[in-house]
Amino acid sequence: MRMLLDKKWPLCRYAGKSLRGYVFILAYGISCLAAVSLQAQVFFDELLFPSQLEINNSDDNYDYLLDLLEHPLNPNTASVDELLRLPGMTYADANRVVTGRLERGPYATTAEVQATLGGGPSFAKRMMQFMRLDRLGGSTDWKIRTRSRLDGLVEKSRGYATGDYPGLRMRRYNRVVFEYGEKLSGALLVEEDAGEVNWRDHVTGYVELRDVLPRHRLVLGRYNVELGQGLVFWRSSMFGKGGDAIAGVRRSARGPVGYRSADELGGFLGAAVDGSGDRWRYTLFASHRRMDGNINDEGAVTSLYRTGFHRTELEQSKDGNLKEQLVGAGLRLQIRDGLTLGGTAAHMRYNRNFVAAERDPWRFAGRENTIISGDIRAQVEPVELFGEAARSSGGLGMLAGIVAGDMSTAFTAVGRRYDKDYYSFYGGAFGDRSENRNEQGLYLGVRRRILQAIEVNAYVDMYRFPARRWTVPLPSKGSEAALLFQYAFSRSHGIDVRMRRRTGDKGFTLPDVGGEKVQTTTGTARNEIRVDWDRTWSRLFRSRWRMEWVRESTAASSRYAEITGTAADGVFGYLETTLRPHSRLIVDGRCALFAARNGKVSFYAYERHMPGMLSSRHLRGDGSRYYVMARVQLSAAVQWAMRYDLTHYRDRSVVGSGRDSVEGKMASHWATQLDVALP
Repeated sequence: MRMLLDKKWPLCRYAGKSLRGYVFILAYGISCLAAVSLQAQVFFDELLFPSQLEINNSDDNYDYLLDLLEHPLNPNTASVDELLRLPGMTYADANRVVTGRLERGPYATTAEVQATLGGGPSFAKRMMQFMRLDRLGGSTDWKIRTRSRLDGLVEKSRGYATGDYPGLRMRRYNRVVFEYGEKLSGALLVEEDAGEVNWRDHVTGYVELRDVLPRHRLVLGRYNVELGQGLVFWRSSMFGKGGDAIAGVRRSARGPVGYRSADELGGFLGAAVDGSGDRWRYTLFASHRRMDGNINDEGAVTSLYRTGFHRTELEQSKDGNLKEQLVGAGLRLQIRDGLTLGGTAAHMRYNRNFVAAERDPWRFAGRENTIISGDIRAQVEPVELFGEAARSSGGLGMLAGIVAGDMSTAFTAVGRRYDKDYYSFYGGAFGDRSENRNEQGLYLGVRRRILQAIEVNAYVDMYRFPARRWTVPLPSKGSEAALLFQYAFSRSHGIDVRMRRRTGDKGFTLPDVGGEKVQTTTGTARNEIRVDWDRTWSRLFRSRWRMEWVRESTAASSRYAEITGTAADGVFGYLETTLRPHSRLIVDGRCALFAARNGKVSFYAYERHMPGMLSSRHLRGDGSRYYVMARVQLSAAVQWAMRYDLTHYRDRSVVGSGRDSVEGKMASHWATQLDVALP
């Protein structure tokens, strides 16, 4: 608190001198007080798993959670495997739900399900969002949902001023999702980034047919594949380290999954079939698609081009310049109750040769890659064991773990080893990095309920990288430890306290030594203390306060301080509110201030960008950020959303970099979205 009151801090100077800051905070306070006195209405809570999404944000994760919301499981009919697909659900939890209904009969109320789940108030509340007792059999009616979104930067960036970006200054996004009972579903997405001129820059879609043959699914078009523990295929619904110490360690595969994300690099293109029997399940799939690659003068691929932008002539030249052919299969056999064995095999071939880089000599090279894996899952109440081992054309990848627990305590331990030359372009197994390569580590996590109202999550992850990485020229290591304390004063009032420490190695180049530049590393550390206070004041008003302190430091001697940087600390805080002044209107907003002693501390915050979408913000230095979003329910089937945000920096004269830079101290964005649901 002394930091916040210290007049030497830029945060205090800004709050004292900025008329804009005063006006915004004053208006916020008046609107909040007014909202409390309004007539009570039904409160709509859209943000699911905030702590988990803040670390693993993606369209796939959000779509996955929203799909679970729209198709909740019935605890009176769901199997153990179906319940295990809920993030954070352990085998012991799922088995208690199934055993409870078999021993005592069907659940009559949600309170009975929550009492059976245990695990703390936060955990039970999260799980119950995805379960419903009154779900009836599948409907035979059509359901169609459309979403159209426009968003862009208010100011003109350098790319538009110079004519390098020939397209419009806004991103266009259109998506249609449809269902017909439980037999047919699909989606079509058309997206064009700001600055692009081709409205068909990203077109994707799929159709899924169920029960074409008994207990078979067929997916045509764009799709992802989830198999095993993700060492070979897993690119959707990836949760890792986060607010729930148990949720992200184990994967529960769904097989082929229709792809409807705006990420242009993801998703296969072709056909996939998934069939099952009483004790077996198989998956077959084939894909032929174009991808974007960075090509050198010899016509070889140095790396994949992942941004998806095709604005400038250089970016347009990368559009679809690489072809991939892929075939794969997966098989799961239930040997006996509680023991399942599986295997995955895949072969991929490219029309261009990949070459390794000097900074990463073990990167995939060649035109073909073959991967074979085996996985296991063994369950004996209250313990679940899981693991997978895979071999690619290069090296090995292995992962093994355990999850155990009862109604009040859950524990997990996961070990992994991914060779420097293990190549899995589409894997998503648990790890410190999204790429399952050149990593060894051990993760320990625990979730504990204390006195009904308190939930504690803690984890420690120790890892090392045996070979050099792109930005670190030598073998390196690191660790991450976190403690999350959640206390529920009541069903509408709670506080979260999170402490996290992350250490690692940073690469840098020393000045000339004997006429040569020497590359070396130094240790780094990032410490965070965060407090969130969340309260629902009435059915129409909710507020959330956050205060966070961050300290970043290096272990290098003062001799190289100007190269590696010195220790720095900073503070970040915001007030976020959700108002419902009318039954058809919801208003979300945030006022945030951030400051650092020397401007070298980074703050990471996620925001509700639009309904069904979170946006990630990287804030650095000294300044403020505001946003407001209004959602209007025009009718039972139509919702319209509008958003405006503004970031103001006191310590810079240019916001952004390169062609995306904006002259001045401010950058602002606008967005609008129309959602239609029929019927």
